[in-house]
Amino acid sequence: MGSDDVAPLASGQTCGWGGPRGQADADGEPIHETCSLSADHVHLIRYIFRLPGYLALPDATTVPAHYPSHDQDGAADSPIVLSTIRQIELEADDDLTLSVRATALLMNKLGFDLDIDSEESPFLKLQRWHSIADIITEDSSPDVPPEDWDGRPQHLGPRSDQFMRALDAVREVARSITLTGRRAPVLPSYERTPMMINFLTAVAFGADRKYPIPPDRSWEVAGLIHLAHLNFPGDGPDDETDSVVDQTIVHWRRCLEARMPGALAREKIVEAGRLLNREGEYGSAIVSACTGVEILCDALLSATLWETHFRDPSADGPDTAARHFGEETPLSRAARQLRPILGGDWNSSRSAWQHFRGEASALRNRFVHAGYSPSRAEVQRGIDHVDAVQDFLIGRLVAKANVYPRTTFLFAGVDGLTARDRYRGQIKKFIEQIAPREAGYIESFGAWHQSLMRAANTTR
Repeated sequence: MGSDDVAPLASGQTCGWGGPRGQADADGEPIHETCSLSADHVHLIRYIFRLPGYLALPDATTVPAHYPSHDQDGAADSPIVLSTIRQIELEADDDLTLSVRATALLMNKLGFDLDIDSEESPFLKLQRWHSIADIITEDSSPDVPPEDWDGRPQHLGPRSDQFMRALDAVREVARSITLTGRRAPVLPSYERTPMMINFLTAVAFGADRKYPIPPDRSWEVAGLIHLAHLNFPGDGPDDETDSVVDQTIVHWRRCLEARMPGALAREKIVEAGRLLNREGEYGSAIVSACTGVEILCDALLSATLWETHFRDPSADGPDTAARHFGEETPLSRAARQLRPILGGDWNSSRSAWQHFRGEASALRNRFVHAGYSPSRAEVQRGIDHVDAVQDFLIGRLVAKANVYPRTTFLFAGVDGLTARDRYRGQIKKFIEQIAPREAGYIESFGAWHQSLMRAANTTR
């Protein structure tokens, strides 16, 4: 790391927002400007945690950030955050080191006698640099949570929660490094942050809303906060592992081999949950979820055409049916062509389709086309609407099970029909008596859909 990579904030440097930032007192101590109304002191909180990736900054680089209200430009309601990035060298625990050692351990189990633990061993843990965030902000927030807040701290904004303000500030530092064009770091997020965070407290004394940061010896360790995400230190076998393999892996493998679009739609929607809950990639999560819905819409339309041809080979084949897949978007195509096939409520203010279009799809478009950075809460609501519209579409298909039994069997299956109390009567008889005698639906529809998509893309 060169010394000219990024210069640390200098004493007395200004960085906008209408006043001096990063100032120091006569003894060289940094001064913290606060939104507190107290005349002589302010309560501070300090979070120290490892970042998910290395930030290419000199050790002890400090970057200030302010969070003014959107409806005023005064500094009195603008909490400050001081983000200091520290660089620590210690044993690596990244995938490269772990994979090398795990492979060596397995080889020894297989009878090889590899030297793993001696000082001369090539399998010793490597050393690498780790970036540690040391973030100070006020131990209070100017805004109360919104009325529709679901109680999850990770769904609060930086003006409503101290830790979320600290996390947002260091994420913006990482984004700023990306914009230099040198090295794009892993962006910090709630989900990528360690589950337990050390925090300290102190009181700073001063006047005129300028308070010297207390020296390290004045801070008290207040405890740990526990983050409510799903990234536990390690993954391992669970009670469902064996049953999942026995019941579904072979089925989904068939779907993937056949390139069955229903499986690809499901994959995108499930992937959205990982991006949200594991990676903290909120924008990518809503794109993946909405892409899954688009694939599902086209897959359902294609499947109804496939089943018509399956029953009557004189009906349109994939090359001819491709005319249904023109220049319009999958969602516009679904509203125009799939709606009359499936029926149901697509237009009222209570419609799952309208909620999806007006919120989830609109959020996706803002992220993709306008560069908007969605909050976790916005994306969670969007994915909730994705789940609801997926349930709506499959529910409408189930309602048409007697018209499209093969398509229903492909997309809902026995489990989906049972969950909706529809595994009975004619569809039950079809699945148990007729379907086993017909050719494999997965492979048949997968081949049909790929032929249709090739024809549709050729004729445009």
